[in-house]
Amino acid sequence: MGVEVTFDLSGVVYHQAFKAEEIKQDYDAGKDGITMVTFKVSFDQAEALEEALKTNCSRNLVFYKH
Repeated sequence: MGVEVTFDLSGVVYHQAFKAEEIKQDYDAGKDGITMVTFKVSFDQAEALEEALKTNCSRNLVFYKH
């Protein structure tokens, strides 16, 4: 799972994804001021994590799931 966030929100993502595995951050997302944070979570956790991030970040987030 991955999410595009502004640099100032990456800490919120890390805080919410503390149970995730293999957290990585890519600063070269191709958009100014945007970073891609990817992590591995179980299917069961993915929906809850997405909702938590939407609740705790006051901006629209772009999620990628694979």
